[in-house]
Amino acid sequence: MIRLTLLAVGKIRDPHLSALCREFVERLERYARFRLEEVRDSPAKTPELTMEREAQELSRRLVANSLCVAVDREGRSFTSEQLSRWLQERTNAGQSDFTFLIGGPAGLAPALRKQAGMALSLSAMTFTHEMARLILLEQLYRAMTIWRGEPYHRGG
Repeated sequence: MIRLTLLAVGKIRDPHLSALCREFVERLERYARFRLEEVRDSPAKTPELTMEREAQELSRRLVANSLCVAVDREGRSFTSEQLSRWLQERTNAGQSDFTFLIGGPAGLAPALRKQAGMALSLSAMTFTHEMARLILLEQLYRAMTIWRGEPYHRGG
């Protein structure tokens, strides 16, 4: 079974966004072993120092055999179908463990983005890290339903 991990900086403070994220986590768990891990945001004197501190916390939680995907607006763009196909192709090639990284308000440290096996863009637009989490969760769920040929993608 495919394993998906989301490592994210900070907690979602908005209760409505938090509830939607929980809903998509529950949906994803029907298709994959899913794990969400949050690291504390680490405000510092500069955005660079903040990103570095958060990158250290995220790096500690990376698993060696997992393909690390940095969520970054400079990353590769996919349609929902392409994301589903990408996950399928990697899984068919023997990669069944994926870790997605979402940074805090300052973003992901450049070193962590370089360490990732791939960078994924959710959009050319900038989203809050909380919105990015919801969008990624929904798109992972959508990718799994596309993979299984289920109607969510056509009707959702």
